[in-house]
Amino acid sequence: MDSDWVNVCVVSSEIEAQFIENILLDNNIPSNRVSNQVSMHIHLNSNSSIDIYVAKDNAFQAVQLIKSEEH
Repeated sequence: MDSDWVNVCVVSSEIEAQFIENILLDNNIPSNRVSNQVSMHIHLNSNSSIDIYVAKDNAFQAVQLIKSEEH
């Protein structure tokens, strides 16, 4: 991952990742996800996670948006 991108969120499912990415996209913040999935078999990935990255310039706003959606 380019050093201009920072991790702003870690989620445990594709659904959560898509939800966060939609929130960011609605606010004009591009994002990338990195899956830590260890197997193509879903049932073997119970402890896997997905990291959400945004550009450094958008990191503060992204974290604030994510936090506001958690409540």
